[in-house]
Amino acid sequence: MSELTYVNYKAQDLGQGGWDDSGEVKANDAKGQVDLAFENVDKALRAVGLRGWEDVFSVRSYHRDIDTTFPIVVEKFKERIPGHRPTWTCVQVARLAFPAMDIEIEVEAYRGKK
Repeated sequence: MSELTYVNYKAQDLGQGGWDDSGEVKANDAKGQVDLAFENVDKALRAVGLRGWEDVFSVRSYHRDIDTTFPIVVEKFKERIPGHRPTWTCVQVARLAFPAMDIEIEVEAYRGKK
C-alpha cells in the first residue's frame, strides 16, 4: 500500500508515525515520536513536489495517550507552521499499527497548479 497518493494537485498522506529511517519506532519517547511523525509527513509531501507542512489543509491525528501527545503536537504545529492553521481532528485510540507507536498523523495537502 502506498503511503501517499497524489491526484489532481492534491496529496493525501495515509499515515505517518514516529519511526526513523530504518523503520524503528522510538518506544517510550512521545516527543521523539511526534518529532519524527512531523518529519515523515514533511518528507512524504516534499517527495511529490509539495512544500511540506505549508501546503497542508487538513490533519487527522491518532493518539494512544492524548493527554501526553496533544500538547506536544500543538507546540509542533506552532513551531513548524506558525502562520498556518489547517483543520485538525485528533482522536484517542487503544492501539496503533505497531505496539510501540504513540501517534499516527494523516494529512491532506494542496498546492495548486504549477
